Amino acid sequence: MLEDGREIYIPPEQWAKQQAASNEQYLRDSVEYRADCEQGEPDSCSLLAWLYEDGKGVTRDKAQANRLYARAVGLYQPPCDSGDGDACSSLAAAYRHGQGVAVDATKADTFQRRAVSLHTAACAGGTGDACRRYALELFLGDGVAKDRPAAAQTYERAVSLLDRACAADTAAACQSLYAMFAIGDGVPKDQPRADAALSRAAQLYQQACNRGDGKACRWARKLAR
Repeated sequence: MLEDGREIYIPPEQWAKQQAASNEQYLRDSVEYRADCEQGEPDSCSLLAWLYEDGKGVTRDKAQANRLYARAVGLYQPPCDSGDGDACSSLAAAYRHGQGVAVDATKADTFQRRAVSLHTAACAGGTGDACRRYALELFLGDGVAKDRPAAAQTYERAVSLLDRACAADTAAACQSLYAMFAIGDGVPKDQPRADAALSRAAQLYQQACNRGDGKACRWARKLAR
């Protein structure tokens, strides 16, 4: 196993316990993803499909994975048509990798270019997560010409906007800040800052959960793990 770039030895008994814990977590995830997928949430359908594809927490079932990927594609299409850049990006990935649909590079490129256009507009309008998505697209050259300096500037804008939204009690913005600083997504890794954002996100989701928001309850449980 690698930890911080170094190979370390894990005794077989400890490895077995870690694997068992992971499988239990995947099983719990599968229950939540299934419930959310049945409610029409495409990300959950896609995540459940991945579990079936890899046999994590459920019995490996390629046919079921394909059915779930196909359901996700059908659910992503309306929001993409209505201007949701993330949904368009998900459709691009589906056609690029053949998840629930036949591989089609032309459709993948078309959906990704639409995603870039929507992310660009939303970023200009002050949506931090859209800036984060657009920055990554610029960094990778995905649906747009690769431009690392522009990506760096867009990441800076994303952090500024997300900071503002998190301070205004938007849980999703705090969660995005956590992800960025925990893994170094366009910014230097900063664990204390990541931990603070995660704590605030968990607090806000719990407050929303206490008001009866079921989706917030699921996020509160996930962030508490």
